[in-house]
Amino acid sequence: MTDDGGDDAIALKSGLCKAGVDFATPTANVRIEHAVMRTRDACFCTGSEDEGGSHNVTIFDLSCRDSPKAILLKDANTFGGLHPPKSNFSIERVQMHNISLWWHVKMTPGVGMTIQGVSNIRVSNVVGTMVPTAGSMQLASGVTLSNITISPGGAKHGWHCGNNVSDVTSSGTVSPPAPCGGLQ
Repeated sequence: MTDDGGDDAIALKSGLCKAGVDFATPTANVRIEHAVMRTRDACFCTGSEDEGGSHNVTIFDLSCRDSPKAILLKDANTFGGLHPPKSNFSIERVQMHNISLWWHVKMTPGVGMTIQGVSNIRVSNVVGTMVPTAGSMQLASGVTLSNITISPGGAKHGWHCGNNVSDVTSSGTVSPPAPCGGLQ
């Protein structure tokens, strides 16, 4: 699959507002392979209109370039103040290049991976060049990172660790390191 332009290139949805909560059906058992994309927001995301949650999602061989965000797992309060459940994500073999947003003549630094509101996620074999912020994590548990190399593209390089991050492990190279959930 090749996508060039638009808003989010691939966005998983599972219901909007009260109707989504009442229907209570998650997006599940999804596999995305061999995708090449450039977009004006995220190459892959979940979280908007996600009242039912997302489970058992595999992303394999994704190339994202010239975009503000590569992978965005959003955690938004849903209708009634709940957080949509997300679990069992596998993200493997990702290439990111020039993750930034240009608006007129001003560049806004982008983020490679945003991991929010998910339990049990494995991210491996990721290479990024010109990625200003490697990633951010919050409300996440059971995070496994392995063989990740993201080179800087700005002053904010590294990982941002928010609230409620636990059980983060790594193997192989994780550069820059992600000091979240006890991982140093």
